[in-house]
Amino acid sequence: MSDRRDVGDLGSSVLVMMAASGEPVDAEVIARWLGLAASEPVRLRHLSGMPPETREDISGVGPGQLLRAVRRLFDVRLSASLVATHGRIADHYLALWGGLEDGLPLLAARPRLGDVDGGYGLRHLVRHLLGAGRSAEVHRLLACEQPAGQGRPRVMNVWFDARHRAGQVDGYLQDLEAARRLAREATDASARRSAPQQSAPSLGLEMRYTLMRVCAGQADRSRGSMAITLLEAGLWDDVRALNDARRLRGGHRARILLDMLPHLPTEQRPQALHEAVASAMIANERSDPSVDDDLLTEAAALLSPEGLRRAVEFAAGLEGVSSPIVALTGLAPHLPAEVMGAALTVARLLPADVYRSDALEGLAPFLNATQALKTLPTALAMPDPFSRASLLIALIPRLPEDARETAVAELGPISPESLGWRWTKAVLLLPARERQAAIAGAARSSAPDRHVEALAEVAEVLPPNERHQVLADALALARTIPDREVREPLLVRLARILPAGARQNVLTELLSAARALLDEDDRASLLIEVVELMPPEERTGPLEEAVELARTAENASLIIRGAALLPADHPIRHAALAEALRIRLENISYENYFAYQVLDELCPVLPDELMAVVVNEIRELDRPGYLGRFLSRRAEHLSGVALDAGLAAARSFVDPDNRAGALAALSGQLPPPQRQEVLEEALTAAREARRGLDYLARLLPSDRRRALLMEEMGYWRDGFLDSADEAFAGLPNDSTRPVPFEFSSVPVGETWGLDKAVHAVLLRAQRAWRRGEGRAKVLNLIRTALDRYRFVEAPGSPALASAARDLGGPVAEHEYRAAVRDIYRWWN
Repeated sequence: MSDRRDVGDLGSSVLVMMAASGEPVDAEVIARWLGLAASEPVRLRHLSGMPPETREDISGVGPGQLLRAVRRLFDVRLSASLVATHGRIADHYLALWGGLEDGLPLLAARPRLGDVDGGYGLRHLVRHLLGAGRSAEVHRLLACEQPAGQGRPRVMNVWFDARHRAGQVDGYLQDLEAARRLAREATDASARRSAPQQSAPSLGLEMRYTLMRVCAGQADRSRGSMAITLLEAGLWDDVRALNDARRLRGGHRARILLDMLPHLPTEQRPQALHEAVASAMIANERSDPSVDDDLLTEAAALLSPEGLRRAVEFAAGLEGVSSPIVALTGLAPHLPAEVMGAALTVARLLPADVYRSDALEGLAPFLNATQALKTLPTALAMPDPFSRASLLIALIPRLPEDARETAVAELGPISPESLGWRWTKAVLLLPARERQAAIAGAARSSAPDRHVEALAEVAEVLPPNERHQVLADALALARTIPDREVREPLLVRLARILPAGARQNVLTELLSAARALLDEDDRASLLIEVVELMPPEERTGPLEEAVELARTAENASLIIRGAALLPADHPIRHAALAEALRIRLENISYENYFAYQVLDELCPVLPDELMAVVVNEIRELDRPGYLGRFLSRRAEHLSGVALDAGLAAARSFVDPDNRAGALAALSGQLPPPQRQEVLEEALTAAREARRGLDYLARLLPSDRRRALLMEEMGYWRDGFLDSADEAFAGLPNDSTRPVPFEFSSVPVGETWGLDKAVHAVLLRAQRAWRRGEGRAKVLNLIRTALDRYRFVEAPGSPALASAARDLGGPVAEHEYRAAVRDIYRWWN
């Protein structure tokens, strides 16, 4: 009988545990909550410990209904045990993490303890404490603090740190809201049972959780590439680093995840890679297509077959019509046959012929013969002739040889009129004799310039034995075009693909044509285009001619283009580039200084002394931000006297952040001994700016990296714009005569002028207090202000401090002041 009672008790305990759990949990977790031996989960899993009548009641219940069924049974039989069970589960995790009375020291020292049971304890501890009626412990939990560790000179809020690491900031904000509701209920209860002049100390807690909410929300930002450095240095674990990357969006997230892969444990990489692929597909969330081709190509090359299958499934769910097409095309080169089948299915389900054709066309080059043959009926069934032709042209080279002739016949006439731009691809599918006939026929039906372009495109991919005649026909046709502005670019286009012997005749012809031009700009431009195709030993004369023409015309772009082709020691090169720089400087207004496209032209070709002129000209603009960007982005083009000018400009910055960034960028151009000296200068400036040490840590010797990263993590990052001293200076001094709430200063913040802003609501609360409109109304207005509190509002608010004192009493004011102190200690 005793055994049956024990079994029944165990079954009842399991039922209560399941009813109390915040989400479905497995038998092993329940066994740990119950403190059972390792062998017990098997019994629990089969419900063998439940009373017979209970097993009968839940027999036949599907998995999705099990929790609801258990809860109904619980309501009838086991309700009295729920409060104790919530407490038991809460105590299990509190003990695991070192105890609430000591500030959860084990959780702070070993963050992976938060991952136990899949992170259940982090997600649901507050819920269990509330279910156990232990509200005071919720407030204590949210106030737990420990030294931050890793050499950082501040303390951390243990609960925030654990949930932030696990990527659960939204859950942490829900915990704060639950605690704020507790405080609000306590405030309302005090107001109901107290005389109007008596206090409501929990008002201070309402204000505390508002400040914590604002700080926690602001802290939910990614550190970007710094997360990789912290992971590599061992200061962060993989869970924290991955969740930090997940705070980014789209292409930024994909880039960081890809760069992080080599530093992750092997078992974490497949999921991280899948997330990188998915992020690459939604890199441009407001565009269609949303896909970043380069990122997707890089990530897809790393995927396993299973990873590729998941990527195809994700591509199928992309919004828009172009995004799935681009995604499938990017994945196509890497898809094994079994996954290609899934990709073909996704492509066939797209909503219109043109989209189906585009997607299948992107997949076609990577199909095997069987897959291509199975796709052929889809192409033939398309009513839109151009979509049908595009897909057929892509499929035919992949078909079995015995099916190709029939598929080519389905294209119909191979002519520009019927196929448009697709003609150049279609003609390559024909046998040689038919191809020649098709090309000859096209010449009779196309405009000469368009036909020359088509012939050039076809010639580039024809077999060598057919190419000569096609190019000869194209040249003959191009020479008949009377308009030189059309004829000469076509001759240049053909010269690029002609064999060396034939090319020389065309270049001689073009040189003569260029010298006959009257306009200096046109003459110089055509000369330069011709020279670019000439052997180096034949360029000098025509180049000198072109550069002098460009200088006469004062065309800086042509001067730069021509001079860049001259040997570095040519006598006119320096003078020509100096002339181009003078022209650019004269035509650049103060408002736009050096446009980036201008620098793209100049920086790769200017000699050191002229680059020094550019540096000094930009420095004289007195635009520090622009000068800083120039030095950082163009550092690779600075050497010799230009590098000296750049270093002098970098050292001239008053702002230490600009100075550190510019010096760090320029250091890479220096030899090792001098590089180290400049990096030390940059490090001094970064410490003055209290930021940027993570970037410098990558440039300095690895033995210093860890210490620099720990120093960077201790700097101000997530706090308010005011310092702690400034915040406390704004509060009324306890030693002076207190200023009543109705006359306290109300900070404006950055939302002044808006009726719904915090300060406007506080002003209305002050007026209501002065008029004696009732404690409840004033309290509701203050709560409205707290609901609207944002990061830009000053944390050290005299009005809130006075409101806490006058409406909540000395304890509430003390709580508010302590909260201001704590947010600076935990987040600033």
